[in-house]
Amino acid sequence: MQHLRACGAEVLARAPNVNHGGCGYYAAQVAMALEARGLTCWGVLTSFLRDDDLNVVRNQSKPHTLREWNEAGVLIGHMMVQFEYERRVWSHDARNTVTGRVKYEPTFGGRLVPGYVTVAEMVAIASRPLGWNPAFHRRSGLPLIRAAVKRHLK
Repeated sequence: MQHLRACGAEVLARAPNVNHGGCGYYAAQVAMALEARGLTCWGVLTSFLRDDDLNVVRNQSKPHTLREWNEAGVLIGHMMVQFEYERRVWSHDARNTVTGRVKYEPTFGGRLVPGYVTVAEMVAIASRPLGWNPAFHRRSGLPLIRAAVKRHLK
């Protein structure tokens, strides 16, 4: 967990708005790095609109991109990675690494939506800038996130 916390701390220090527009990309990069280490990972979301289980939404609408999830009524407020480690479930974003209930800042908006998104869905959601908060500068932030994840988690 020390490496994960160090990664989040570095990204927050260099891109303070990462949890306001870069959270999905950060979560996807961390999830891919943890999967490469053999851990089981998935994403959890907060949403402004929909309370339905994400698994139900996936089966009904088959969303893939951020736009498709939005059209299905899941307007994402925040994305975090969850993973299993030493028989416990952990939740992580750039600010938090916790076991048990996911914690997130109320300013992210929305409610934690039941269910999960796969790592592939996390990557697809985060792959396009459309719909993400412009407070996070993707041009400088995405390379910073990739470098921090590589330095601390690979």
